[in-house]
Amino acid sequence: MKYIVKKNTIHEAAEYYFGFGSKRNPKTWLRAMFCFFMGSTVSKQVLPAQNLKNDFFFLEETYAIEAAIKNELSKASDISFQHHEIENFDGALLETAEFLHIEQQRQPIDQQKFVIFAVGNDMCMQDLYKDLVRHSRKLKQNVVAFNFRNVIRSSGALKSQIDLAYDAIAQVERLRNMGVSEKNISLVGHSLGAAVLTLISYLYFKQGMPIKIFNGRSFSSFSNLKHYQLERERETKKQKWTSLKLYLSNFELEVAPYFIEIPDKYKEYIVIKPSKHSKDSNEVLDGVIPEKASLHYSLKKEKRSGERVNHWKNRKVISSNRLFGFGHNDPLSLLKCRDSEETAEEFCHHFIKR
Repeated sequence: MKYIVKKNTIHEAAEYYFGFGSKRNPKTWLRAMFCFFMGSTVSKQVLPAQNLKNDFFFLEETYAIEAAIKNELSKASDISFQHHEIENFDGALLETAEFLHIEQQRQPIDQQKFVIFAVGNDMCMQDLYKDLVRHSRKLKQNVVAFNFRNVIRSSGALKSQIDLAYDAIAQVERLRNMGVSEKNISLVGHSLGAAVLTLISYLYFKQGMPIKIFNGRSFSSFSNLKHYQLERERETKKQKWTSLKLYLSNFELEVAPYFIEIPDKYKEYIVIKPSKHSKDSNEVLDGVIPEKASLHYSLKKEKRSGERVNHWKNRKVISSNRLFGFGHNDPLSLLKCRDSEETAEEFCHHFIKR
């Protein structure tokens, strides 16, 4: 099914908060020019999943996974699968999947609950199909996932962070246009997807329509991520140039300041941390995001009371899965909360339901 999302005040607010800034500022002209000519090139560093559509073997495997899930759910009595295309106001076409739980379908649309998932920067939504079915069954809620523009079947120009914001807004606005209340929408993101959804959660909060955000293993800013990754790889000569490119093309993706502004009852996050009993001080379980670039590290800098410190302590999770050699891309079901018996998936579900 095809849906059309028209431009509205939410998009205008996104431009205000996440765009280039005042058009009267000469720096804005320079950045806009750089973005016009180089934004698409820089975007491949931010969203390398754009290259997946050129990988024949990956596409073949992805479509096979998709066909298997469709076949499985065609025989299921509790969940149905729908594949949509959202046409955004800027011309982007967004591939969207929807897993509809029967308990939600029995209710009026304004009472139905939806969870929107956004994936990491080198992933597509099809990678999560099995996990999404499990989430829908355990939560007994509708689950939505999408591919950012120019990933797999999605299309559109990606030249700055505002385009990523538009893609996430389109998912929320489609549901709102259908009659779904923002109170019944939750956002769950991984890595880059978590970063973008955090910006969107902040945006709706500022518009008086708070939407819950579960930030899974995100960075504090994409600029910080690349800076510390290059430092870890001893590519210090590239650090300044990379930071400049991200600034000029408006791909810095500052997450931490916006996450901090969202009230606690509307936000949660997790971070991969070593076990308390680990003797290896150099152990990096996340494997992708250096500790100093993580959202968690930026929150440690806040001046908080003892109660607040304990609140954020419980967001540490442990990966014991050695399949990939690091924990950044592990499913939530394989991550264990460090200070409780919960899995990260259970922790996420409790947040969504509360």
